[in-house]
Amino acid sequence: MSSRRKQKPREANLIAENRIDWWGLGIVGLVALLLFYPPYFQALFFAPHIFINHIITALVFILVWIDKYRRRDFSFISSPLDWAIIAYAIAYALSLINAVHIGDAVYGFLKALNYFMIYWIVSQVIRDNSHIKIILKAIIFSGLGVALIALLVPTGLIDYSKGIIDNHIASTMGYHNALAAFLSVVTLLSISLLINEKNRWWQVFYCVANYIALLVTLVAVSKGAWIILIFGLFLLIIGMPRGYRLKIIYFFGITIGTAIIISNYFMAAIASESPIMGVWFTMAGIPVVMAGWIVWGLIERWMQKQQISRNIVIALVSLVLIGAIFTVTQMGLSNQLVQEIGEIADLENLSYVTRADFMIWAVDIVKDYPVFGAGAGGWNALYKQYQEYNFATTETHSHILQVWVEAGTMGLIAFVAIWILFCYLLYNLYKSYRGREEWVLIWGIAVAAMGLGLHSCFDFDLSMPSMAILLWSLFALISSHYNVSNHEKTIKPDLKWVNVVMACILAFVLLIPSAQYLSAYKQANQGQQALQSAQSDQNQAQAEQLNRAAIYFSQAIQNDSLNADYWSQFGSIQGYFYRILDQQGHQQAAIHRSQSIAAMNKAADLKPYDPQMTQILVENAAQIGDLDGIIRFGKLTVKGLPNNPEVYSKMAQLWWNASQQCVKNDEPDMAIKTAEEIINLEKDLQQQLAKVDVDHPFWQGEKLAITPEFEATYQQAREFLDNQ
Repeated sequence: MSSRRKQKPREANLIAENRIDWWGLGIVGLVALLLFYPPYFQALFFAPHIFINHIITALVFILVWIDKYRRRDFSFISSPLDWAIIAYAIAYALSLINAVHIGDAVYGFLKALNYFMIYWIVSQVIRDNSHIKIILKAIIFSGLGVALIALLVPTGLIDYSKGIIDNHIASTMGYHNALAAFLSVVTLLSISLLINEKNRWWQVFYCVANYIALLVTLVAVSKGAWIILIFGLFLLIIGMPRGYRLKIIYFFGITIGTAIIISNYFMAAIASESPIMGVWFTMAGIPVVMAGWIVWGLIERWMQKQQISRNIVIALVSLVLIGAIFTVTQMGLSNQLVQEIGEIADLENLSYVTRADFMIWAVDIVKDYPVFGAGAGGWNALYKQYQEYNFATTETHSHILQVWVEAGTMGLIAFVAIWILFCYLLYNLYKSYRGREEWVLIWGIAVAAMGLGLHSCFDFDLSMPSMAILLWSLFALISSHYNVSNHEKTIKPDLKWVNVVMACILAFVLLIPSAQYLSAYKQANQGQQALQSAQSDQNQAQAEQLNRAAIYFSQAIQNDSLNADYWSQFGSIQGYFYRILDQQGHQQAAIHRSQSIAAMNKAADLKPYDPQMTQILVENAAQIGDLDGIIRFGKLTVKGLPNNPEVYSKMAQLWWNASQQCVKNDEPDMAIKTAEEIINLEKDLQQQLAKVDVDHPFWQGEKLAITPEFEATYQQAREFLDNQ
């Protein structure tokens, strides 16, 4: 899209312009805010936050293009990594071909496009090292805020209901493992800035930020995040220039040692009758970290004055670290930390075994959707059909396999290419800056990205948009180093408007649907409120509320026609109208019934393997006497919950009641057809029993079996058919 000619590496990493570009600096600040806020809204995992983020990203994307136009820069795809990142988004676009839940697949594509835009935005606004530090500081400030909320919620100083989930501190992230992983990445970035920082106040800030982030990482009790820290520390040490390695070990040792000691007191405090003491314990660790910073400063001054040998310095630092380790061992670890550490080496732990099984199920899904995948949401739609035992999980817990399931082999190739080209750029930067000060920041960013990438191989971090945005931003920082440091861009006149047109198309593809989906979400919420009011009101007020709800959901469907839940709700409302009017003998009743049937079938077409929705559809179909719907939605419910014995019994009883109603209505053919479905259901149940291991130790819920209720219904249907 833009041709390039190589030039020799510059002497400095990125050359800042002499004059201040306030417009460009404002764009950098805006991008920093774009990266700062996502962790504060449940990691953008839920609507409407993700739709709002899409809109903001598209608008910032447009502003960056205005800035590029101002500078007469019409480049678009510049580095090899750019191609892989956009290929990832294209793979998700292609996944729409075979998507099992098309609405979810479209949402997934928009996310992938959003990630590309954020990657591109960050890579374009970076022009010098000061810009890189602004971006990194925004990430660190964001992490510090999230960490402080995590500490204040359990102490009772902040009332945030979602701050603790399932007895785990989750802060604003919604998931404790994601919180710990995020703060582990923040720690690696902060340490990289600390060891290269000349300003003492920023040094103090980074030390305190590291301590707070590590404290929350410990109290969140996530062994996966600890793996990021161990892996990241190892890479930082071996990849940094020689003069920085000892500094990394020292500051990491001081902050982690302090965090371990304070975590014992903090966890005991929040479990006591005076949880606010946890705040005081947290604050008590700050002077300890500050003392460690002062000691290092004294060591450095002593080295400069006395010209002490490196071996003596190593001995002094080792002495300090040994003292910290001795203190930690004497004070001990909390029971939760000890238990979590013990589980790391337990290969038979539930966490390890189930994740391995998830991966096996994912590969089985891929075999049926090999090229383009099952679309975003495909795992959650299909995984129960591939299980050997009943276990509930909405995520694959491995992003590379999640991508393979959702975007097929095309997506897998793109995702692997991202990492290969990332390593390629990193290798070229290493050759240019090996042993130089600039390499410290480059390597720190790369290690943070690799740590998050490693963790995403066995958890669903990257299913949370804020975490994916973080990783794609780190990719962008490496790419921007490569672009500006190694290449001078030249633009062919015949390509610049192609780039502009393509950028405009992508911006509107993200902006317009996202705005529509956000509007639809709000309309659906208003419709839900009106529906709840209608269910509590009577007579005329009920009819008015139902009419309002119908209007709101009709508008929601117009703005988001691929959302199955909106269609389902609209079908339910039309069913309400039908029942009210049918009782009054009104001629319009039949129209509402047909509209209800059409809407429910549309919902089932869009999201056939959502058992929560299809069970609602079955109930609505039964209430309006839609026999075809009762059978179809019942089958889909069984397909979505194949290991739930209650579902088989419930559907069999429902179909038997429908069959007997057909007999009363003198519809023998329909009665026989419905009874035969019960016989077929029994065969499906037998096949499922042969497929799964009902005695598996990790089976969740009631064991699959032919229940007495199902057996009784089956025998009734068999006798009925034998007498025909």
